[in-house]
Amino acid sequence: MESEKKENSLEIYVISSEGQSVNNTKVQTKWWHIDKVMVPFKVHFFLFVGGFGLSLPFLGVLAKDRIGLTATSYAAVMSGEQFLFIFTKTFIGYLTDYFNKLKIMLYILLIIPAIFILLLLIIPKLNVNETRVNYDVTLFDPQNMSEICELFPSRTNYKSNSFCFFGTSKQNEFEYKCVMNSSYRLSSHVLEARRNSTEMYFHGEDGKFDASSLESICDLCCNSSENCYIKSCADNNETEEFNQFKSYQFWEFATFHLIAHASINALFTLSDTACCESVAKYGSDFGRQRLYGAAGWGVMSPVGGLLYDYTKDYLVSFMLTALLLTLTLWNLWKMDLVKPQLSQNILKDVGTVMSSRDFLMFQFGVLMNGFGVGIMWSYQIWFLTTIGASRLLCGLVQTVQCFVGELPFMFFSGWIIQKVGHFNAMSMALVAYSARFLFYSYLENPWLVLPMEIVHGFTYGIFYPAVASFAKLSSKPGTEATTQSILFSTHEGLGAGLGCVLAGLGFDHFGEHRTFFFASIVTFCA
Repeated sequence: MESEKKENSLEIYVISSEGQSVNNTKVQTKWWHIDKVMVPFKVHFFLFVGGFGLSLPFLGVLAKDRIGLTATSYAAVMSGEQFLFIFTKTFIGYLTDYFNKLKIMLYILLIIPAIFILLLLIIPKLNVNETRVNYDVTLFDPQNMSEICELFPSRTNYKSNSFCFFGTSKQNEFEYKCVMNSSYRLSSHVLEARRNSTEMYFHGEDGKFDASSLESICDLCCNSSENCYIKSCADNNETEEFNQFKSYQFWEFATFHLIAHASINALFTLSDTACCESVAKYGSDFGRQRLYGAAGWGVMSPVGGLLYDYTKDYLVSFMLTALLLTLTLWNLWKMDLVKPQLSQNILKDVGTVMSSRDFLMFQFGVLMNGFGVGIMWSYQIWFLTTIGASRLLCGLVQTVQCFVGELPFMFFSGWIIQKVGHFNAMSMALVAYSARFLFYSYLENPWLVLPMEIVHGFTYGIFYPAVASFAKLSSKPGTEATTQSILFSTHEGLGAGLGCVLAGLGFDHFGEHRTFFFASIVTFCA
């Protein structure tokens, strides 16, 4: 079996074997021409990418609002799994090349995320607003009054004000009523009247405060015929900070999220590998197949946001994700995939590729672009909801990214990369990230994000085909899946992991706008 490069073309390899002849003559077709032989790949990308578009953009918001994770906790999950992707993606790619079972691997990688994305919905919410304290309230004679007391700082680092009223409706009885912005329930209480004094002391032990309601009323009896008011409120102990990393909800989310995303991560790469093999055989353009994934994501993302705004739940959109992945399985079963060549020594061949100077330089550019995409994937929707965006707007952001950014740029990516080269395409993506983050650092009106999303065409629409075609161009026959896995694990593993963890820490310590400003500087200097 022989493999040869085609000059000045993104269709890097033409595969020939006994009994099979390949016409190396480039047939000129109109730009609107559709390769009928590649239609199953177009359907494949539209269905499975569109299916994930219904759910993946909203997982960060689900973690924040439905489960109650902080930005730092979510960053720990995202960054941890991004680093693990370095190994999982490469290992899955190696297994695919070693056993030469690309289609079976795609079946498995479609089934797993459908299950574990649905399992995210069964995780209960963290009780992060609940704490227990000991405190004393001193009641003083002789008239009705009210004072504002700061009882204690809650676990969310804000102080709850209470308006405490004490009065007597009848002799020997008074009512203790607190109207608060985080109410409380008392598990035990003691009222003490000191001899030869008009002061009384109210001791609350293990008071349980919960933000679920706004008012609590306690009726206490005492031997006082006078009206009372608060003299002082004091918290007698420091409340212990709640550690989300010790909760089972955090670890359930981390486990389900990791398994689902490890499968999705490898699924994208192996789908690209399968497409590249067919592109090489039939002389098609990779970008013009891959853009149907952008179309699927762009169509389905606002549908997912609209379904949440209408139902106030993620169940319907997540069920649609499972349905579209099932249809993808049916389409994959009918596809006739080109069988990749076998390598006699995969590790040696891959090692030769990775030791080249050009490959290492390109990989560094992929790493820095991964830093940018880690911030975007993990915190763009988080940021937009923080400044007031609806779920529908979050879905529309994905639509603009896909139809205004990805789709046209992917359609012409072959021509663009041919003109500027792979390395210049990489630099264009980094400059686009810098401009995008700088814009976000000053953004206050969430609707104004839509015009800026056209730069997604550079950061994904051109960048992604550039990486896929460079990997195909650099790889030796029989190592295509492994070589692509290495480059994309650098992008979506190490690079995205760094971006995710640094952005999460930045969001919690510096705020969203300053974090985006710093990210703009980093990507520009890269």
